[in-house]
Amino acid sequence: MFLLLILFSRFSHLHVVRTTHTEILVALQYDLPGYTSNAVFTQPAFYVSQQRAMQRYGSDFSISIQYFQNTSHKTCDDVMASNVKDISEYLYRQNRTDNCYLIITNDCNDQNGLSSLAAELDVMMFSLNPGLLMADLLTPNLGPPTTVSVGQSALGFSMAVLRLLVIHEWYSAVYLTDVSPTGSSFYRDLVYVLFMTAKLVLRILEMTDELGMTNGEFVFINVQPLQSPTYGTSAQFTLSANHAASLSVYRSLIFITNQAPDNNLSNVNLEIADRARTQFNYTYPEGVQPLNTTIAEMVYNAVELFALLVNESCHGPMGSCSGLRLAELITNRTFDLTTRNIYITPGRGRLVDLDVYAFNTSSSSLEVIGMYDSGERRFSFIPGRSIPWPTRDGKAPRDVPLCGFSGKEGICTINEKSTALIAALAVVACIVLLIGFSCVTRHYFVKSHLPADEWKLNNQDLRIRWVDDNPFRRSMYDDGKTF
Repeated sequence: MFLLLILFSRFSHLHVVRTTHTEILVALQYDLPGYTSNAVFTQPAFYVSQQRAMQRYGSDFSISIQYFQNTSHKTCDDVMASNVKDISEYLYRQNRTDNCYLIITNDCNDQNGLSSLAAELDVMMFSLNPGLLMADLLTPNLGPPTTVSVGQSALGFSMAVLRLLVIHEWYSAVYLTDVSPTGSSFYRDLVYVLFMTAKLVLRILEMTDELGMTNGEFVFINVQPLQSPTYGTSAQFTLSANHAASLSVYRSLIFITNQAPDNNLSNVNLEIADRARTQFNYTYPEGVQPLNTTIAEMVYNAVELFALLVNESCHGPMGSCSGLRLAELITNRTFDLTTRNIYITPGRGRLVDLDVYAFNTSSSSLEVIGMYDSGERRFSFIPGRSIPWPTRDGKAPRDVPLCGFSGKEGICTINEKSTALIAALAVVACIVLLIGFSCVTRHYFVKSHLPADEWKLNNQDLRIRWVDDNPFRRSMYDDGKTF
């Protein structure tokens, strides 16, 4: 019995369950015009994910969320001016070594040193900024060591677009983003990659008819990293709601966005929508599910992902909530989350799978025709679905127009020569016909003015003259009479 007590006292610490405290510090704007990461779109998803994570890991796992948001902030400068100071003071005052901290921010704070602060304090930071860590695959050891980009990496979208261009052999393309283009800048390129809101893309499509760009030789690729009512959804390209643009230009449109969650998330979506309605009096548009919007899914995944990491690390040595340690755990891994599987690259960036939409002429709306696998870096297309190109042969437009950019090259050179030859032959034929017509007309004109018996001879005009060498007969008959 004494021996058992000694063994129990020596090894009992291995069975003690340590309560894990997790704090998420949200450094986002509260309500800035044009931002999808405003509180109305993020706080409901934060709350639902927080509650579900605590249910999943039990009573010994707690998550609290601190919002460093201010309703008086009207610009990113306002947000940046206070967040670094407020968060650093908060972490200094708390100073709890048994807490696991996570900072969540976006491009309002990525530029002002918040990631450097997180690295200095050895705290993990999740960024929702798609442009962060652009070179994560090329230089994975650069950048803030404790910062992870959980927003869709702009690099991932760029890789997908480049792959699509190579597949169709489009080696000349122009990139447009958040500008108001004019017709003068359009004519020298055939492929346009549009990183902009759906409303601006629709304006560009409306301009194509008057610019002569609806002949099937032009391609428009709209990349939508943040599919939401604010930035744009595939439903906005339904032709019945946008009659200003012609059908042919819609058939030349490719719409690329993040892949929709593939699980049945109706209960989760309902909880988030109810929370948004009760907390902010906001109702999602008809047909739009919260987790189908990019920002709600990102923040929901952020809470779930961090809870998973902390749960893994809590069985390790003290200090397992180190930002560097958690960054090592998260990189080069695929995580099976509620909404989807997500992959974090060695450079701490997230590459997402994408859906490819094209126009369906029967339903007059966009439909998914294929997917892009970010891990395999390849496209796969659904059998029986394709892009209904408005070209003559129904195939994808060529990199260079059939007649060149001047309209007088390639086959059009032969066509011009053929046209000139045909025109010359037509002129010659007209001349021949004119001469023939003149001859026929003159013939009938002369004939109509001659007497009908003009060919007959009058007997008064006839003279018979005998020629005879005999002088006697000649004198006999040559008396001047006319017979």
